[in-house]
Amino acid sequence: MIYRDIEYTPYKTLIKVLETNNFRLLTDDPDVTDEELAGAWDALHKEYLALNPSNDTERIVKITREVYYHELKYELVITYCKILAFNYNEVAIADLQEFGYDVNDENYLERITVVQREAQGLLMKAKNLKKQLPVIKDDIKVSLDEVLASYSAILGIDFDYNTVTVTKVIALGKQIDLKIKSYQQNNIQNGK
Repeated sequence: MIYRDIEYTPYKTLIKVLETNNFRLLTDDPDVTDEELAGAWDALHKEYLALNPSNDTERIVKITREVYYHELKYELVITYCKILAFNYNEVAIADLQEFGYDVNDENYLERITVVQREAQGLLMKAKNLKKQLPVIKDDIKVSLDEVLASYSAILGIDFDYNTVTVTKVIALGKQIDLKIKSYQQNNIQNGK
């Protein structure tokens, strides 16, 4: 058997595959090919992202990519400035121009410090983007069972943490969001 449908896939299995990229967790059949498992995972993952609007995975990936882009661009600009400080280099000047810096064959020596200062803006952009990423504290580890137990406690229901399906966890998460919003609305109305 291969987990192919999000409605029957245990939530813990999905999370473990997300963490480890071990597609073998989707089956107990040793004869299933890696390609077949990768295809099954792609379908499951797409369905999960479509069903879980609170999942920020794509946004986090996009922001992380932008952070790395700005940090890498900063490193390149600084490297080009160091190269130009020692010797004229057409490639360095051309790339700096492509990045939008006002540098040419005649003014590159006096523009190096200006370009380095302007490049600090790239680090500031990266820093501001990092603020949009979720904070992960290494000293606080919450197990998946603890998260599911909190769902159970908040909603006043019980379920098997090992077999609960992905769709049920998504539905429970939405119910918790609704319960929290209702609680907040009641507090606003009661002036608390």
